Amino acid sequence: NTTNGKFHCFKCGQGGTSLNQLKHVIGDIIYGISSLKDSIKTIKTPLPDYLKFHKDLMLESNSGALDYLVCIRGFSYDTINELKLGVTTHFFQKPSKECRCISIPYFQNGKCVFIKFRTLPPEIKDFIATEIDDVPLYNQDVIKEGMDELMLCEGESDAIALISAGYKNVVGVPGASIKKSTWLNQIEKANPKKLYILYDLDRTGQQGARDIAIRLGKLNATYNIKLPEFDKADNEKGKDINEFLRLAGGYERFLELKEQAKPFEVFGVSNLIDVIEDLEQQLKDNNNVFKPTLDTPWPSFNKLVNGFEYGDVVGITAIAKCGKAQPLTSKVKTPDGWK
Repeated sequence: NTTNGKFHCFKCGQGGTSLNQLKHVIGDIIYGISSLKDSIKTIKTPLPDYLKFHKDLMLESNSGALDYLVCIRGFSYDTINELKLGVTTHFFQKPSKECRCISIPYFQNGKCVFIKFRTLPPEIKDFIATEIDDVPLYNQDVIKEGMDELMLCEGESDAIALISAGYKNVVGVPGASIKKSTWLNQIEKANPKKLYILYDLDRTGQQGARDIAIRLGKLNATYNIKLPEFDKADNEKGKDINEFLRLAGGYERFLELKEQAKPFEVFGVSNLIDVIEDLEQQLKDNNNVFKPTLDTPWPSFNKLVNGFEYGDVVGITAIAKCGKAQPLTSKVKTPDGWK
């Protein structure tokens, strides 16, 4: 977040509150150069008028923004009006550059408590949000005690796409790796008869779906909707339900997948076919899937130890009596002979 310096990785779950922390995490601290942390300010302002943003979206001057939501993202006019999506301007990346963005308000008990903003194409995809101590689930007012079913998907756009298609009992989670106790408690309290998890098709999404199912502790009533592989118009692989509804089958096919959804397996026990398919997907996604997280500059040494992972305790020892210092003129045996 270029306004307040907060960061979060949706793949590994690592997060923090400043650019300085991010540089420490990445190992990018350069001594002798001061941090930019102090130049990134958190501006606390009253919650903006989301209704004005929504009215502005309907103006002829903003027809391009409305076309993007309807024609590109596939959102219905009724859903855009119901959820009060809007358009406004915010500063992204460059303080001197003003660009339009979509406003997405979050509601709790019918009251707007948080607004997220997303840049409009052709600007680079970027997000900024108002400040709040505890971000709610998107569309969380749909959660009611004793409800027949509830669906979790990744992000606001996927939830909006499903609502537009006709499925209402859905909430958006901002990222597959994010799990908050307040959300989990709210879902457990509602105790839906069936809980569906519809995360992205990639490995991160599927692992996140399995993780949150385990955390909820309702494996016998929690079902995984796994999208089939499909291509987008640019020959790239599609991965989320928003793309699937527009490009690969529509709402009827989604309902079929929902009916075919399987319960999550007991932790530590997996179907062999699913394991093989998961391995194949890993190999497709990343040719270096078996590469260790950490290695050394010496290939021959890496071959011996297979690298290291975070948390490993590593002790490197030599054969006894082999470590005594020798004069610089001593010969050393190498693969090419004594040198």
